[in-house]
Amino acid sequence: MFYFQREGNMPALLRQPVKRCNRLAYLCGDCREFCSKKIYNQAGGERPSRGTQTGVTARARREVCAPGWLDGLLDAVASETLPMNSYPVDERQAHVTSKSTPLWQTVFIWTAANALGIAASMPLSALISLVKPLTGLAGSAVVIGIPVGLMQWLALRRTARVSPLWIFTVFFGLVAVGWLAGLISFHDDEGILELSSLYALAGLIIGLLQWSLLFRHFRRSFWYPLSSALGLGLALWAVLVTNLVSVNGSLALALGILIYSVATGVALAHLPPASSPEPAPDQPA
Repeated sequence: MFYFQREGNMPALLRQPVKRCNRLAYLCGDCREFCSKKIYNQAGGERPSRGTQTGVTARARREVCAPGWLDGLLDAVASETLPMNSYPVDERQAHVTSKSTPLWQTVFIWTAANALGIAASMPLSALISLVKPLTGLAGSAVVIGIPVGLMQWLALRRTARVSPLWIFTVFFGLVAVGWLAGLISFHDDEGILELSSLYALAGLIIGLLQWSLLFRHFRRSFWYPLSSALGLGLALWAVLVTNLVSVNGSLALALGILIYSVATGVALAHLPPASSPEPAPDQPA
């Protein structure tokens, strides 16, 4: 990989492409040599002597190194292959804006992840019961929390390299809430408001555990625990108020998953990456 020694003497417009070409040298393959030569020639530097152009025709070299093609090639490859932290600080926000996922797509993927996690917990529960019957809160938390946490983590990996510890956040959150419910002698026959409050507390604890892994990757992530509490509390409230549990259990479960997923998915979709700079304030005239 070439490291240009004369970058400080280059025109300002050429410094950025040089940095990109450096990072893309292992990606460009055969174009690495003439990519670097093109920038060196424009900057008035010496051509690198090492490397070959094997397998690249003269026409291909002219096309890639023609004015306008070089920047386009580097932009296209960088936008698809480079991690966000490899971009210069002044370009990260533009990249985030141009490559951001639409809100509906983020919510759809997040909802699908939660639904798949709940669906996976059912055969997992049956499989574990063949070995040892599940009893107590810990067993239920494992069956529900681990699959849901795993699917959420896989969905998040599309946009951020969140720690695998995310997989266990739902499990530990459910255990913590069950422990707290036992301390205050909470029962299943409580009123709608009390049960909804308990689920909101569960959502808050789960959200705080997940926030501890999110804040490294997103700014303003403090909104996520609030959305988690709102989503889980509102989900149970809607299920109880509509009395769907006695009508159709599957429909009640689907409604709960949808409300929770929309609340947390919208929050996730509006969290700007930590690598993107804050928008500059308007300058006074």
